[in-house]
Amino acid sequence: KATVGIIDASWIALQKKVLLETIMEEEYQRGSEDFSSLIHDFVLKDDQSIKTAILEISQKLDLLYDKESYLDHYIMNKYQPEQITQDVKQYQSLLFQHRDEIATLLLELSGYVTAEYEQKMRDCLSSLLTSDTYDKLKLALDLRLPNLPRGSEEEAKQIKSLLAAQIKELKQLCHYQDEAEIKTGIMLTKPYATALVRIIQTLDQRLTSLKQQFDLYEFTDIAKLAIKLVTDYPDVQAELRTSFHEILVDEYQDTSDLQEMFITAISNHNIYMVGDIKQSIYRFRNANPDIFKQKYNAYREHQDGKKIDLNKNFRSRNTVLEDINQIFNRIMDDKVGGAMYQKYHQLVF
Repeated sequence: KATVGIIDASWIALQKKVLLETIMEEEYQRGSEDFSSLIHDFVLKDDQSIKTAILEISQKLDLLYDKESYLDHYIMNKYQPEQITQDVKQYQSLLFQHRDEIATLLLELSGYVTAEYEQKMRDCLSSLLTSDTYDKLKLALDLRLPNLPRGSEEEAKQIKSLLAAQIKELKQLCHYQDEAEIKTGIMLTKPYATALVRIIQTLDQRLTSLKQQFDLYEFTDIAKLAIKLVTDYPDVQAELRTSFHEILVDEYQDTSDLQEMFITAISNHNIYMVGDIKQSIYRFRNANPDIFKQKYNAYREHQDGKKIDLNKNFRSRNTVLEDINQIFNRIMDDKVGGAMYQKYHQLVF
């Protein structure tokens, strides 16, 4: 009877390093232009940092069910003009988030300063806060915040300090001269990416041969084998789908993408999930709380499921719950904590 063994984590980690060492030596001997560019531009004393990065990238990509296909098409997809334009838009979206946080801080500052000083700040930040392109944003960052009046409240000083820090961070992010240079910068990474993809693909091929030789696998390998079984063999999938009356998943906020794929493959509109995105603490174990978040939002709109909020509290006094709600109403939102606490997550006595 065939069995599947689990690889010892320290053993496979060592084997990956040994295999990568051999692959890198082969690359040095081959001396391809893309690999030479990678080493020339990123190596100072030795190539240890490159090797560490390759192993980390490969491990992250292991979480993709279609890692092989993803790598096969990565260069072709990533460096298409349309994709580059999309990447630039995402980058700009990140910058505009910082711009919006500056606007929020300015609004908060207005409660602690005179109307005259508030107007000075608004005049100073006007171009920045109305910027709608990278080029305008870059140009508007050439500014100097007006000094607070003497005797200003401590809260005003703290908010202004946060505001100055946001502007400094935004300046660091806007290190390209203009949008055209961003696109050029992305294209310049193509030789590096080509070399990295090739090395990771070679490493995967040799790792697979080694695992098959000893009939030993990592947990992600077993998860992928399970998914492959139910997706490549419809009769197996159909049997599993009709075998379970109900599938119950606890701590759903800590579900990984691979787990979600498997659960979806064997389900038949019969999943009952319990979770709380505010308790998501296992990202380091590859949990993806966005899976929970997307379904929570969809079910709230009665799309593909039903949401039941378990927010009624029977163990605490009302004063305790009021204090908790007051705190989290202020500090937790969609970006911090992943939950619109004030709107959807308040505890009810």
